[in-house]
Amino acid sequence: MSKKESSIYEGAFNFSSELPSAKKVLVLAAHPDDETLGCGGTIALHKAAGAEVRSFVMADGSKVFYQGKEDIKEVRKKEALRAGEVLGIDNILFLDIPDMELERNINKVSEETFSIINEYQPDLIYAPSPVDFHPDHLMASRVALKAIKKGIKIAFYEIYMPIRFNMLIDITQVMPLKEKAMLLYVSSLLGKPSHFVRSIKGLNAYRAFLTGATEEEKFYEAFFVMDRYWKTSKLIKWLTYNL
Repeated sequence: MSKKESSIYEGAFNFSSELPSAKKVLVLAAHPDDETLGCGGTIALHKAAGAEVRSFVMADGSKVFYQGKEDIKEVRKKEALRAGEVLGIDNILFLDIPDMELERNINKVSEETFSIINEYQPDLIYAPSPVDFHPDHLMASRVALKAIKKGIKIAFYEIYMPIRFNMLIDITQVMPLKEKAMLLYVSSLLGKPSHFVRSIKGLNAYRAFLTGATEEEKFYEAFFVMDRYWKTSKLIKWLTYNL
């Protein structure tokens, strides 16, 4: 094993397990359900610790492949509000950019996001991972990166793609709340929320691999936390283990 390979391998075991101290938390979500799938357990822990939590949903989710009789955009909003109540989110704002069009509307997305940031003054922002393959998730992560320049700590969460992390949060005690919130996203999760619950719980259980957890079932959410700005190329290289 080369020195370079060794340093990468050893670094995989260096991570924080403490919930970040924050009085005001802002969760950026590209769509209704992202906040719950990616960091629902951590949201519940922040609320239990006395923090105020707000979320900002950027896209309307109208292109989901599940259609009911009602306007799917409004249905997904209602689901987000109900899930937010379960997790304890204090306020949910919706931008209503057409689904899959955040990049086309990136200036408006940035302006509205920073309007919220300037008014709310969060201590900590959660956002989708920069290596997620969904284009709207990538745009949300790009906007979040800009917030670091304002001195705000950013924690990137994972949904579709696992990431190299530097923080693992034990959500075992609040996993029932996260599961309850996920199950409320019926239309968002294609009419089969239980399938997504199994998948996300599997991801959260897998994250116990490096914790030395006992035989007891444990669940963790993984994050890459940044408190200073990196160029995108450097960030992607780090998150993918120099691939």
